[in-house]
Amino acid sequence: MPRRAPQPQVRPEPAPAPAPPPPRGPSIATNPALATTTARLIVTVVGGACALSVDGNDRGIGSSLNEPVALGDHEVVCLAGRDRMARRFTVREPANIPVEFRIAAPVPPAAAPSGPVDPRTLPLPLPAKR
Repeated sequence: MPRRAPQPQVRPEPAPAPAPPPPRGPSIATNPALATTTARLIVTVVGGACALSVDGNDRGIGSSLNEPVALGDHEVVCLAGRDRMARRFTVREPANIPVEFRIAAPVPPAAAPSGPVDPRTLPLPLPAKR
């Protein structure tokens, strides 16, 4: 019987390495043009109006504000009477940045009585202290 020729050993090829995940989005490190890109600040004041300022720059009195802001740290301040409310935020990429302030509605003063007042319905004065 004739001898068989030795069969070459076939090894399976290793599976290719998985593709790297796609980048999460552009960044200043990969795209320096983003350093000048802006986001959109959208401020809403619920319950009234206040004096608004962004990064120390007055923006007037109102109940809404919509303006561009650069990448980085920012502060929005709402002054309503004696109340000062502030929100700090960091812009890392172009996006809409919603900021909301809630103002408590002022309590209206008691209405003065209309027409003549019956003196019998007025409270009695307190006795004088001795």
